[in-house]
Amino acid sequence: MTVVYELRGYMRRQAISLGLIAVIFVYGLWELFNGATRADTIALLFGLVFVGGAAYAFRQITNDARDQVGLLEMREDGSTIATLWRPFGVLRLQAQPGELNDWSYHVKPAGRAMKKRYLQAAHPKHPRRLHVELRPDVVITDGLRELAPEALAEYDEAIAAVRMPDDVANR
Repeated sequence: MTVVYELRGYMRRQAISLGLIAVIFVYGLWELFNGATRADTIALLFGLVFVGGAAYAFRQITNDARDQVGLLEMREDGSTIATLWRPFGVLRLQAQPGELNDWSYHVKPAGRAMKKRYLQAAHPKHPRRLHVELRPDVVITDGLRELAPEALAEYDEAIAAVRMPDDVANR
């Protein structure tokens, strides 16, 4: 089995974030308990804010990660396995050759003067399109180029235009 794409450290970062959210949630429950037993309004408000914040953060982390591919592997027969992070494990989606299709390249604003570049693909066993993030540290392998040639050609053109704008090239 060959690793076609890997978002290094992604699964670990998600697990650490989930651990921090759990600690914040437990602290919020502790504050709620202390506020209720001592009739302390400030402790109750603190507890409510921490529990609510942890619940919101859990919702955000699961929504943001639900379609993000952390690892994409290709077998010798051409079938692929996409690994997605889940709060209590991973989800492995297997596809036969040609089932992981409809690849497209997208750019999304990610803050001030920053852009998030990613590929999207349709998988028959997943209700939404899978996201393959193209960060600068991600190595684009020949296997990924074999899976998504048109989308990666579009990505290469966009990167070349960013690295060498026309006004700089014509000077």
